[in-house]
Amino acid sequence: MKNNFQSIYDKTIKLFSENASWKAISIISFFESIIFPVPTDLFLIPAIIANKNKVIFLIFVTVFFSVVGGIVGYMIGFFFWDIVSEYFYIFYPNFEARFNTFKSTFNSYGWLFVLAGGFTPFPFKIAAVSSGILELNIIIFILFSFISRGLRFSLVGFLLFKYGSNIDRYLRKYINYIVLFTMVIFLLYLIFR
Repeated sequence: MKNNFQSIYDKTIKLFSENASWKAISIISFFESIIFPVPTDLFLIPAIIANKNKVIFLIFVTVFFSVVGGIVGYMIGFFFWDIVSEYFYIFYPNFEARFNTFKSTFNSYGWLFVLAGGFTPFPFKIAAVSSGILELNIIIFILFSFISRGLRFSLVGFLLFKYGSNIDRYLRKYINYIVLFTMVIFLLYLIFR
């Protein structure tokens, strides 16, 4: 088991050490902001470990394409809600008034939701689509998306730039336990959700 996970880790590092790693990161960060269920960080980490001299460029690419993906998610929420909202209003008579009240409140504090969704492990795609549904000002959405995603990926990049070789050694040493722990947590989540 040890050789398999270490082999996968080594292949991932090797894959991201190629010149086209930024293309993979841009595609992953774009789709993670819309539908991809795996956080971009899991791909940014090996990309930075493999390309320590390109850390600023990789962070820029990740932030930019994450925000562009978020804008697409926003638009999906905006246009999707426009299509389906009539059905909610027909089948739930009081829904429209409650929704409009919530939307008004959200527009006052939605920037905080985007900030949290972009920086924390909370899925950014939910913040993006919800912001579109609730018609948060798109300029505010874009601004706080850049701030939150920039802070998050810059923190990851800084930590990897500063401690990357130690993190790499740690991952190589404990990869089996990390994978096993992750699988157990995932299974517990599936069982008790």
